Amino acid sequence: MTRPKQACSLKTGTLLSSVLAASTCGVFAQTPPTAATPPAEEKKPFWEASAAVGFTLTRGNSENMLLNGNILAQHKDLKNEIGLGFDGGYGKTKNQTTGEDDVNTEYIHGFAQYNRLFTSRFYAYGRIDGLSDGIADIDYRFSFSPGVGYYLVKTKKVQ
Repeated sequence: MTRPKQACSLKTGTLLSSVLAASTCGVFAQTPPTAATPPAEEKKPFWEASAAVGFTLTRGNSENMLLNGNILAQHKDLKNEIGLGFDGGYGKTKNQTTGEDDVNTEYIHGFAQYNRLFTSRFYAYGRIDGLSDGIADIDYRFSFSPGVGYYLVKTKKVQ
């Protein structure tokens, strides 16, 4: 009598395995093939900004030091473009005759520019620049520049 129970449990185990295998295959068979989904469009940040700093130091026949840096920021939408920037530099060299440091670079410059686009390429702009240059003996200079412009090349790779 034990043999029929073993045969029954063997049949039950085989049946259970077959059902489990069939249901697993059925799940994979039910999954429709997925179409290639287009990549999500990248959302551009409201402002894009960059900063850079440079330092040069030389020693030997001459002794020079130069420090410079800049910060740039821009915002672009369909009809308006805004650009802001600031840069400056300071440098000196050691006078071999007197042994004293002579300043040879000393400036600060900043600007703000607004472009109003009339088409995707044609625009009018206003720009204001500020400058102070110790070497050129310019304590301060401000200039305002209105104008019109046209983008000759305007593609996503160039922007």
